[in-house]
Amino acid sequence: MLAKFEKRAYAGSERVWVGKYRNLHNIAHWHMEHELIACAEGNAKVMLDDMTYRLAPNQCVFCQSGSVHSIDADPDSLLYVCLFNENICASVTQVYQPVTPLFRDRYGVLQTLSDLRHELSDRQLFLKQKPTP
Repeated sequence: MLAKFEKRAYAGSERVWVGKYRNLHNIAHWHMEHELIACAEGNAKVMLDDMTYRLAPNQCVFCQSGSVHSIDADPDSLLYVCLFNENICASVTQVYQPVTPLFRDRYGVLQTLSDLRHELSDRQLFLKQKPTP
């Protein structure tokens, strides 16, 4: 399968990014970061390494670094997408593999991603900033 390499530019040194999308559609791509996709409203199809997963409200899909994936969301869907450096959780992800990348949000993922998105966009006082040239 052909897939586009995606390179994320970060505002600071955090190496975490969170987006919020309505009706998201993207092409098959891959990147060096892990990706966590959480569904708040509607439904979406997530293709991950030649398997298709149906994402419903309060469900999440975890895409490991380097995996080829794409999203095809239904109209009026609302998804949170978080990309984060694989080193953040390497002690877990290098040892353990999930049985399935699809899971129910019993862990507060949606709220955490929403909070993290606000924190990153507000650029609070103690968030380490990128040095100015």
